[in-house]
Amino acid sequence: DMGNHSLSGTLATIANGGRIILSNTGATPIPSGKTWNGTVEYAAASGGHTVVSGTHQHLSFSNTSGTNTAGGNISVSGTLTNPANCIFDLSTYTLSGSLATITNNGTIRTSSTAATPLPTGET
Repeated sequence: DMGNHSLSGTLATIANGGRIILSNTGATPIPSGKTWNGTVEYAAASGGHTVVSGTHQHLSFSNTSGTNTAGGNISVSGTLTNPANCIFDLSTYTLSGSLATITNNGTIRTSSTAATPLPTGET
């Protein structure tokens, strides 16, 4: 649980089999463009986050107010969790990946003009 702190650096290798919990609503609580194994959970009690671009095994939001806005293209290979009253705004970016499980009780929004801004064949 990183609380309101942030993680920076080049991070050549990230070994994470657990959960990284972020409450920092700053622009980049963790470095973008990385591969994040395990779960990255954006968990500010209220308000929204900037979701860093990169590849996620599991991506989760636990805030139930505010908008979580993509800061770049995002890939998820495992589970995406978006709770009720939560908005995940991809803006002009894309969501890709195999997405084994999607739990979306909130809103996923996109303004992308890409041919497939969201993975096809998903419910």
